[in-house]
Amino acid sequence: MTTVWAQMGIMFSSLFLVELPDKTSLAAITLAARGRALEVWLGASAALIVQTAVAVAFGRVLAYLPVLWVHVGEALLFIGFAVWVWRASAENETLGARSQQPGRTAGRAFLVVLAAEFGDLTQFATAGWAARFPTHVLLVGVVAAIALVTASALSVTAGQWLLRVISARWLQRAAALIFLGVGVASVMQAGF
Repeated sequence: MTTVWAQMGIMFSSLFLVELPDKTSLAAITLAARGRALEVWLGASAALIVQTAVAVAFGRVLAYLPVLWVHVGEALLFIGFAVWVWRASAENETLGARSQQPGRTAGRAFLVVLAAEFGDLTQFATAGWAARFPTHVLLVGVVAAIALVTASALSVTAGQWLLRVISARWLQRAAALIFLGVGVASVMQAGF
């Protein structure tokens, strides 16, 4: 059992570190710039837990999806998200103002992170760990979810800190350009 716990420590560390500079964290930072941090974190965490469950339950199936489909889907999601974020920054003069509708921010964070995490490196890694430890899939799922939720908390906190240094409008526009870049890179990886 010691070997399994050591492997779970390695899995936690690797997933946490990979998630920090990930597109999902960027989405959480962007959403935290517009909404209540706790709601963003709760929505993002729920999405990460759902995606972890998907990765554990269907790990082997996800690994066999055609790479082209993953890249095209990712490209469409991120180009669409880039347009949405850019338009929101242009339409709303008070981007730093917090949403007054409880639950809406959490729902938006859930949907954005759920979409962003599909086919993500951390999801494939979690599926790989589940395949490696088939008798400990519940443990794999719990450790992976804790790693991702912890990274999300750090991202949301970073988003709130960035608001003190950079205006919300420019933070969102920078995020939109990065999302556009991820979308274009996905198109290029798909061979288009």
